[in-house]
Amino acid sequence: GFSRHVKDILETCPQAFAGAASGFTNLAFALDLTAPGAGWERIADLPAAPARQAAATAVVGDALYAIGGFSYTAPFTHREVFRLRRSTGAWSWERLPCDTPWPVCEAGAVGLGSRIYLVAGFDYFRAEGARAEDLHPEAGRHGNPVGHALFVLDTERLEAGWQRLADMPGTPRGDARA
Repeated sequence: GFSRHVKDILETCPQAFAGAASGFTNLAFALDLTAPGAGWERIADLPAAPARQAAATAVVGDALYAIGGFSYTAPFTHREVFRLRRSTGAWSWERLPCDTPWPVCEAGAVGLGSRIYLVAGFDYFRAEGARAEDLHPEAGRHGNPVGHALFVLDTERLEAGWQRLADMPGTPRGDARA
């Protein structure tokens, strides 16, 4: 994620922002809702480089999936998919072999059964004729309608990759939540 107001995190995690006072970080924490008094537990860092925010997340079974995301380092928006699971008492992330079809951040994601549905979002790039990079839901850097797209990934058939479903009608959307 990203933080400008870091409170006391640098006291316990001095490298949270790669030596900076604030910014993007890959720190991860878990809260056991059966024992909330125990507080937040520091777990394995997301192995994404660069650190990023605005990844879409979904839970399927006993795993958390983090999809895409945004940073101010090229390529700005990302395609990777990571899975977090707890095994033999330890949390671990793995990068999955099923990148999204194009870069996306601020998309909505939901897990239903063994599937993850990913809808809408932004790509961040310099559009033709533009003076600077910007968030675009209406197009992607290769003409894809990022803010209209709906995809599904079956977590039991990762080798099949993301399958495109019918585009969402209406205005392209970013900052989608499922």
